[in-house]
Amino acid sequence: MRALAPAAEALNAGGDVAEFTKAVQALRKANEIDAKIAQAASKAAAARKGFTEATGELTLDLPYVSIHFSPFGTGNKKLAAATAPIINRIRGRAGLAPLEDPLGTDAVSDRLALFAVSESIFRRPARWPAHHRLTGYCFLDEPFEPPPALRDFLAAGDPPIVISFGSVVHAEPGRVTDAVLAAIARTGRRAILQRGWSGLAQHGGVSDRVLVLDEVPHAWLFPRAACVVHACGAGTTAATLRAGVPAVPVPHWLDQPLWARMVRDLRCAATVLPFSSLTAETLAGALEETLGSQKVLAAASAMGEKLRAERGLARAADLLERAASRQPLD
Repeated sequence: MRALAPAAEALNAGGDVAEFTKAVQALRKANEIDAKIAQAASKAAAARKGFTEATGELTLDLPYVSIHFSPFGTGNKKLAAATAPIINRIRGRAGLAPLEDPLGTDAVSDRLALFAVSESIFRRPARWPAHHRLTGYCFLDEPFEPPPALRDFLAAGDPPIVISFGSVVHAEPGRVTDAVLAAIARTGRRAILQRGWSGLAQHGGVSDRVLVLDEVPHAWLFPRAACVVHACGAGTTAATLRAGVPAVPVPHWLDQPLWARMVRDLRCAATVLPFSSLTAETLAGALEETLGSQKVLAAASAMGEKLRAERGLARAADLLERAASRQPLD
């Protein structure tokens, strides 16, 4: 790897990617990498060990670091049952042993596991080993130019309610759309409804007080909302808390109920509305309770200020550099 150092430094300084590629190819011709790849494949197949042995730790002599966006993602039997057959088919083609929980327990590094969660949200368990580290949230803020329809809608009135179920796929998206639109109408407020993976609001019937959108960066949209109705996945929960606006959590499955209860316990939500209980009446009631609570509004605002002051990305980068250079983590 030392042979790549000059090319890598030149690349970081704005050099030509082609030069770096040539350096990698030259190193491969010298068999310095290929020998290690062959050795790693042989060890993994013979020892039938887990995820770490199939990663860069043995192939490129680099430490394997796992990064997790939720501390609740390991040991989930339903997730393991859904993902293990898919991933193990690919592992089998590479001569690797199957894993019971490839995206959960088996994916956690025994060298350094980074959990991109704020200590203000989740307290580090005393039972965690020393190499499990909370870094704080890691956000990627990119420039965004809103389309004219979105810009005009936001300028035309009070901050809207945002409904964003993201990657959740509903069996009956029409029913979910009807319930959400009816709830918004009951509140008399404006709203932005993101279609998400379910394709909500595909068949029209939306009033001019509701704007239907596809993808918009949460980091840009959520701070402009009155509150956010979401499924309480780890990423959307983080974005809502950082925005400093209250939430109406509508958890569906996996770790979403855990995040939802946590947000409520932080008083950044007035209530938790499980998806199984979602109707026009229950959602309208949850919205009114949330937006009518000064305590919830104040708690959400204070949490947003705290999270925006954190430096989770810098902390994660520091730990990664320490691991790569074999330095102590502290």
